[in-house]
Amino acid sequence: MKLPALTTLLALTSTVTALVSRQLQTSNNLTAVTGITTSLHPRQELTTLATSNADVFNMFLLALQSLQATPEELDESFYAVCGIHGIPYVPWQGQGNANTPAGYCTHRSVLFVTWHRPYLILLEQLLHQHAKRIAARFPAASRARWQTAAEQVRLPYWDWAATATAGIPAALSARNAAVTTPTGAATIPNPLASYTFQRADFRAAYFYAPYNTQRVTGRSSSADATLRNAAPARREQTYNAFTIRSFSRFSSSAFSSADTPASVRSLESIHDVIHGSVGGHMSQVPLAAFDPLFWLHHCNVDRLGAMWQAITPASTVNTQSGITAQAARSRTMGYPAGTIENADTPLWPFRTPAARLLTSRPFSSAKGIFTYGYSYPEVPADLRNASDDSLAAYTRARIDELYGPTVRRPANSRLAAGAPVSRTEWSASVIFDAGELPETFTVWVFLGATTPPTSATDPTLVSGVTSFSMTGGASAGGSNIIAGAVPLTGALEAANVGLAASEALPFLRQRLTWAVINNADGAVLPTGSLKSLEVSVASNEVAHFAQKERMAEGGSWTVYREVTKGKAGGLEGESRYLKNVKTVSA
Repeated sequence: MKLPALTTLLALTSTVTALVSRQLQTSNNLTAVTGITTSLHPRQELTTLATSNADVFNMFLLALQSLQATPEELDESFYAVCGIHGIPYVPWQGQGNANTPAGYCTHRSVLFVTWHRPYLILLEQLLHQHAKRIAARFPAASRARWQTAAEQVRLPYWDWAATATAGIPAALSARNAAVTTPTGAATIPNPLASYTFQRADFRAAYFYAPYNTQRVTGRSSSADATLRNAAPARREQTYNAFTIRSFSRFSSSAFSSADTPASVRSLESIHDVIHGSVGGHMSQVPLAAFDPLFWLHHCNVDRLGAMWQAITPASTVNTQSGITAQAARSRTMGYPAGTIENADTPLWPFRTPAARLLTSRPFSSAKGIFTYGYSYPEVPADLRNASDDSLAAYTRARIDELYGPTVRRPANSRLAAGAPVSRTEWSASVIFDAGELPETFTVWVFLGATTPPTSATDPTLVSGVTSFSMTGGASAGGSNIIAGAVPLTGALEAANVGLAASEALPFLRQRLTWAVINNADGAVLPTGSLKSLEVSVASNEVAHFAQKERMAEGGSWTVYREVTKGKAGGLEGESRYLKNVKTVSA
């Protein structure tokens, strides 16, 4: 699916801005992002919330239904808040540059995690307000029960890295939902499954085909199968992301000239693949936030970001090294391409009660989330006054339990009890220019087939790297090079292939393939058309420790040229991108 060209977007923006300015009913005071100031409660995993906290889940559904029913011309409607991320490219509450054909969101940016945090907080505080108003309408006999539940309403998260919830959970896909309303039991359209747009004139004016004619948000029919197919690798990717020690490398998929196979395993890259896998509106940056699934997906991204901050307390938002004009990759409505991003960069359009623009400072530590009224099971409020070391140890143990690999001690091992176990681990680095093709697409990596499959539902799928850009082509300005990693260790083990180079390399040479597939319609794109693509395979020795509180530690990487040589996008000589690695012929 091609996005509209930059000139078309500029013309569209100038034509409709005046119309939206009249339609968007802004209050005299800007909406402040405060979070929930009346209590501190955990954001819960969606399935756990639905099954173990039925009253709170009930109030969450009613609140989301109410927010979605708010007239779209109001600035605190679901439509208007979703529009902050992208379309309609109109300043929210009059803030920002009205002539910029982009939303406020930051992608391929060091601010990826910290910008989306206040975005989630804004929606959460609105949901909380709706929940409390609804609870006050219940009959007196049961009102206290529902008011207690309403106070606990927080955004749930969808943990797509956990085996049990790797596919799209039923609560996110069921057509209807049974709820208790102030007037009794009812069945309502599930507000988590989709959003129904109210105004055809808005869609006609601001959306591009085919989404301008779609009244309800949609997802790919293969979304669940694709997500389940890639689940083992996604769990591995999630654990590996926690081993990164630089916030900029953890947060952003933007390529840096200092990258190695270890540093391209960013949280944003994993996040991008979820968008591409779900398809439909979620596969389009300008439209993604309108799918309610977006908010639970990003709640999980925020959770993983808070967990990383908990285990790396000394790190903060830092300028990305090795990138020229780092923000040139993604102009936003708040600031132009080329803006240097750091902890003091304004997070447009989010403001404090004093009407000052928020920066990443309040969001630069794990404990900062408590100030905004929420916590996570892995970053619990019970440890808000604990030392940083105590919180880090607790969170590392939870990471190991949730996502840690099962590493077998070698047979007849003479290692002392508790000594680390070392094993060879394998990874494919996938790097390309996201602006080279106008479509949003994914480079899917397969292991097992001799020729590239044509669908991500193929059982040989491992995972992929997704181009998830605000505008197609070079219109985003500056460099569009992104990088991601596809872990191969688990896939090799699942195929009963040994991890030693003597066993792994012949199998990888014969059975590693990849395909470029359009996220919107599933069409296979010619791999040769993505001339910037480079796929390389590398291994390193990784030490895994018996102590759950200690993350795995990897050594230097060796890139094996022969694994991908001769294939479209393969490595023919020295890597065009990766530095500080040893490249050898297998």
